[in-house]
Amino acid sequence: MTTPRDTVRVLVVDDETLVRDSLIEALSWIGYEADGACSVEAAIELLTTQEYSIVFCDLVMPDTDGFTLLEIMRRKYPHMPVIVLTGHATLDLTQRAIRLGAQDFLVKPFSIRELPFVVERNMERVRLETQLCSCSRFTPRIAHLI
Repeated sequence: MTTPRDTVRVLVVDDETLVRDSLIEALSWIGYEADGACSVEAAIELLTTQEYSIVFCDLVMPDTDGFTLLEIMRRKYPHMPVIVLTGHATLDLTQRAIRLGAQDFLVKPFSIRELPFVVERNMERVRLETQLCSCSRFTPRIAHLI
C-alpha cells in the first residue's frame, strides 16, 4: 500500500449516503485518508480548502451531475485522477466521461477489494507522469553532453 510520506487523500463524491460512507470507511480501513461530499458543490468547496490525491465521483446525481465535476477537474486539477462511480454504465456515458478526463471506472455494485488496486494504479500513473515531466525539464540542459 502506501507509506507515511506518500499519504493518499481521497475525496468521495456521491449523493447516496450509504455508498459514500461505505467507500470512506473502506478507504480509511485500507489506510487512505478519505473525505466525502454529497454534491458537486460540496466537492468543489472541499477541493479549494483541502489537498486531495484522487477523487471518486458518481456520475448521476440530482442537482449537478458528475460530468460537471469532471469538466472542473480537467480545468483546475488536470493531474488529479478522477475515478467514476456509476450504476448506469452505458457506452455513451463511458465515452463522454473519458473525453472529460475520467481515469478509471467502478460500476456499482463493485467489490471493496477493488479499491486498493484502483487507487494504487492511478497513483502510480501520477507518479510516472511526474517523473516524466521532471526528466523532460532536464533533457534540454544535458542534451549537449550526449
